[in-house]
Amino acid sequence: MIVYCLALVAASLMPVVVGGAGPVYLAGALLLGIGFLAYAIGFSLRRSTARARGVLRASLIYLPALLTLWLLDGIPHR
Repeated sequence: MIVYCLALVAASLMPVVVGGAGPVYLAGALLLGIGFLAYAIGFSLRRSTARARGVLRASLIYLPALLTLWLLDGIPHR
């Protein structure tokens, strides 16, 4: 789970590398990725139903929040 989570975080940073996202997305993607990774590591260290549910909740929050950040980062500010 940790390896897949690391791969997901790396993939989520690709819009910054390619040039489609800016600093707001970068900061948010890093924070969300670190949070998701923390849940995965926590589950890996001590497996329980409660921690598994935490990883599930983190995954359900991660992608919509990431896409929202990308959208907000693309809105021009005056």
